[in-house]
Amino acid sequence: MWYIDSGCSNHMSSAKSMFRELNESLKSKVRLGDGKQLEVEGRGTIAIKTEQGNTKLLYDVQYVPNLAHNLLSVGQLLCGSNVFQDYFDDAKESKVKQVPKN
Repeated sequence: MWYIDSGCSNHMSSAKSMFRELNESLKSKVRLGDGKQLEVEGRGTIAIKTEQGNTKLLYDVQYVPNLAHNLLSVGQLLCGSNVFQDYFDDAKESKVKQVPKN
């Protein structure tokens, strides 16, 4: 499950198995809203499936192993070309699930 977060600067996930592509050389740190600082162990692409069965790709997702929940950044959705529209045109779904790797 993903949470839409208007205060989140980047998409983030702790589920390494969800990444279709992951560049683990891109390391950094992220500070959460509660002030906690976590290690970013890479960036990559994740495929998600909407409740309507459509597959959407999330690019530039931070891999944060100690993150409690997957977070969708509203800002990152708005900055992508038509990405925001794509995500919310599917009947304004609120839940997405992992797409298995091929």
